[in-house]
Amino acid sequence: METFVESVGPGKSPASETVVPPPVEKVHLKHIESMPKLVVYFDLETTGLEADCDIVQLSSAVGQQYFNAYILPSKNISWKASEVTGLKCDSGSLYLKGKIVEALEPREALQKWLNWIRPVAPVVLIAHNCYNFDSRRLLNNYKRYGLLDELGQLVMGFIDTLPLFKELYPKMASYRQEELVTKILKESYDAHDSLADVQSLQKLVMKHNLNDKLLLKFSFTYQSLLEYIEYSKRGKENAASLQSLVDSKHLSRGMAETVGKSGLTLENLRQACVEGGKELLEKVLSEPTSSGQPRVTRNRSVLNKLHDFFSSER
Repeated sequence: METFVESVGPGKSPASETVVPPPVEKVHLKHIESMPKLVVYFDLETTGLEADCDIVQLSSAVGQQYFNAYILPSKNISWKASEVTGLKCDSGSLYLKGKIVEALEPREALQKWLNWIRPVAPVVLIAHNCYNFDSRRLLNNYKRYGLLDELGQLVMGFIDTLPLFKELYPKMASYRQEELVTKILKESYDAHDSLADVQSLQKLVMKHNLNDKLLLKFSFTYQSLLEYIEYSKRGKENAASLQSLVDSKHLSRGMAETVGKSGLTLENLRQACVEGGKELLEKVLSEPTSSGQPRVTRNRSVLNKLHDFFSSER
């Protein structure tokens, strides 16, 4: 579907039109409505911090049952990740602190974990810093190996314990999991070994006997995360087309991201300006969404800078 906006620019026929995609509605994460009987604690160690990094260790816990798998990566483990986890890959083998470990091929390991959680599904997955890191890398890896649909059949959503503990302990200097374990449980553990991370997080959460209402406050559904990732991806792709505006100081990076997430590209803005001048450009930027908010902004300064940029191209 495309929106046709009538051009009112100088020298243009009132009937002439420019094609602008309809506003993209903001996507928000949705909370899980109710807790299942069982939750699955999980943690990942990866080749790096990138969105497309490989999983090299996947661990989880349900009650006193544990899963742990080392995974052969398809890419190099970054020196920093190796320094933190002690994992290195050499000549097709995976080593932990210099000793070889039994490691599975990625698809085999991911399928094995699905088979492990299947008997207790549907489940909610709990991890520390789950929203920003673990949940997204988990989905990316399952998508890469064609197992995303199967994962979605077993997982209702996720709970992130990082903001949860920030609410419980608002004055702590650090909310890294190892710091929480030291301060609250008065013990230490082998941090950045995903099985040890899982076991310590399980202890932390169980110590507080948290009610479902509080846990659900820091939850998000599997489907809404998928939708938000796709929304963000498309927004970034659109924003990348606006780099010349950012480089020339005609648009801030933050505003470029807002424009991109609204579904607009550089060419859309250029076409609106060419067809209808500042008046049409203003209509495009301020077009109301279903919530009544402007598609991008009603700020005159943003409008004037964009108009100046495209005017200078003529």
